[in-house]
Amino acid sequence: AAAAAAAAAAAMRAVSIPLAEPRGFKRSPLIEDTRTRFFMITSNVGENVVKSVQHNAWATQRKNEQKLNDAFRTSSSVILLFSVNKSGAFQGYARMRSYIGRSTCRADPFRGFWRL
Repeated sequence: AAAAAAAAAAAMRAVSIPLAEPRGFKRSPLIEDTRTRFFMITSNVGENVVKSVQHNAWATQRKNEQKLNDAFRTSSSVILLFSVNKSGAFQGYARMRSYIGRSTCRADPFRGFWRL
């Protein structure tokens, strides 16, 4: 039984195959920069992700603010990846352009729930 389990585990090991990039594809320098930080921003409500895109603003829980502000201060770039919980997909991405709380958005798309 142990030998069969070891054989199954060996068969499941990932094989590293370099992916071919399409002709003319140019990799973003942000990906190559080791000082770029990436964060997953998740939402329970898909509508909030749509509002973020429409109004060029996003909201997060207070517990995340310091971590994101620290990354913005110390990193060359901060990239936010957006996903709706249990969707199994990414809905978008954005580059953080200011500290949290300094949005230029004039509307209130989240109806006062900017900080949870």
